Amino acid sequence: MAPNGRVMEHANPSTVRADDIERSYRSTTTALIARRVPVAVGMFLFFIGVACVIEWISQPGRRAILLEMYVFYVGICALHLLAVRVAPSWTRLITVITTNALALSIAVYFSLTRGDPGLCLIALAIYLTGLVVIYPWGLSGQALGGLGALIGFPVAVVIGSMSSELLVYELFALVTVVLLTDFGAHLIDRHRWEAFRHAVDLEHANAVQREEREFSTALLQVVRSLNAAISAPQALADRITEETRRALQADWCVLYTPRDRDNRLHATAIRGASRAVAEEIRGLGFDPAQLREVYRQLLETGTVEITAGRERGLVPPEVLARWQTRAALCQAVIRDGRLIGILACCYRVWGGPFTAAQRHLLAAIAEQAVVAIDNARLMEEARAANRIKSEFVSTVSHEVRTPLNVIVGYTDLLIDGVFGVPGREQLEALQRVRQQSTHLLELIQTMLDLNRLEAGRIPLLIESFQIDELFGHLRAGIPANWRKNDVQLVWQGDETTLIRSDRGKVEVILRNLIHNALKYTDSGVVTVEARPRPDDGGVNFAVTDTGLGISAGDLGTIFEMFRQGSNGAARGGGVGLGLYIVRRLTEALGGTIEVSSHPGAGTRFQVSLPPEPPRQ
Repeated sequence: MAPNGRVMEHANPSTVRADDIERSYRSTTTALIARRVPVAVGMFLFFIGVACVIEWISQPGRRAILLEMYVFYVGICALHLLAVRVAPSWTRLITVITTNALALSIAVYFSLTRGDPGLCLIALAIYLTGLVVIYPWGLSGQALGGLGALIGFPVAVVIGSMSSELLVYELFALVTVVLLTDFGAHLIDRHRWEAFRHAVDLEHANAVQREEREFSTALLQVVRSLNAAISAPQALADRITEETRRALQADWCVLYTPRDRDNRLHATAIRGASRAVAEEIRGLGFDPAQLREVYRQLLETGTVEITAGRERGLVPPEVLARWQTRAALCQAVIRDGRLIGILACCYRVWGGPFTAAQRHLLAAIAEQAVVAIDNARLMEEARAANRIKSEFVSTVSHEVRTPLNVIVGYTDLLIDGVFGVPGREQLEALQRVRQQSTHLLELIQTMLDLNRLEAGRIPLLIESFQIDELFGHLRAGIPANWRKNDVQLVWQGDETTLIRSDRGKVEVILRNLIHNALKYTDSGVVTVEARPRPDDGGVNFAVTDTGLGISAGDLGTIFEMFRQGSNGAARGGGVGLGLYIVRRLTEALGGTIEVSSHPGAGTRFQVSLPPEPPRQ
């Protein structure tokens, strides 16, 4: 992210224009030459000064001209430094002119003193070599910078009447030095160019990778935040707006969504705006008929940029001024080709045009917002359907249970002989009617319990009670049709142990476990235990049987709804809800349930309850 709140935009390395790289390379080279000028000036004055000292000692007759020439060198170098500082963009041309002037001055000195042309050649060759080493200006710079030496030497020979039997060789040597230094400058420049282009490509690749990483991180944070607020529509709208403002570093952000009764878009959530601006925006509506240009652009491109000076036809300028907004980036929220909202990021301080990265990130957030809004809508519809289902199940169950209770009551009266003593066959038929009616009542009660669990209505009535009270009520409430002649029901535990929990929920848990154990045990023992835990004051309940047992493959699923063990045929006409209810009630009481079983050797369910259930 840029300091001014804009996402930095980087081009793909494969799409970087060659002329842009070339321009940047030239600019970098010019800056490097400017930085090297002080070094070059210092080295030139030092070495030429050493040469002057040697000449001063060995040639006393040349001292006056030596002094004048050195003062001239210092003046040229000072002008060079000053010109580069004043006009840095002209550094290359200034340096070329200066180097030629210095080369010519060296040649002039030898012509004035009628010096040895060989020494002049050596001085110019050293000078040209120094230019290659110090200035990274390539073939053109070195060729132009060496013109002074190439022209100055022949002129010095002619004007100074310098004679030498090796003059032709010396001219050839000078041309060779010029060509070699030009070629060396070209090779150095090509090497620098390749390194620079590789560095630019690498920089752009890193920039793109960094931008993609920042984009992915920002979008992931937005998605996580939206998912956390998906259960509440208003909270979701507030989260969408806040996360968008944070991701794009906007000063304030607003989300417009349609209302059911009209076609206008109204501000659903506003984050970051002042109270006065927020109140004004909430009172306004986005009417497509009034802002046709904005609406058209949103449908066509998905994005509208509103900036100071370009707002006419989009938003009245006085509105932006009143809201202290310099720029806004608006993104359409579209589902199935229909505009369902507008997400707008507004900036009080604006540093320039919106980048492609900003537009891309805002469009991605809008897409995630569509998904989140759809999920929230589906969740709300599911909750509504679940409420209707729960109300229907509750109503039907109550309506069915009432006549069933009447049937069971009259059946009991018939069995007891209130309306006359029934015959043997009649008694057996009445007992079967009562058994099936009782079983149906249990199924209805189970459905009601499940309905309350699924609706989240599990109120806890916390009280203190003893094991003997709990076991006594359970023993009295076990129906005769659960019992079997070859199965013994044993109760174990310290009956004075005090428990603090929801007595009714604990009874339902144990009752379902006992019923399950008796149903799948044909002979043997079903044991109900209650053991206090001295370490924390909790209680462990266990129901153990010697029945069919549960296969290892079923142990992981028996606590799910409508699941029954596959080890033997289902018995008793159950629908697979008993253990699911046991688990849910145990969790509501803050406890845990464990099961261990061996096929053919029985099953043990253990429920561990805390000293007191957690507060709801």
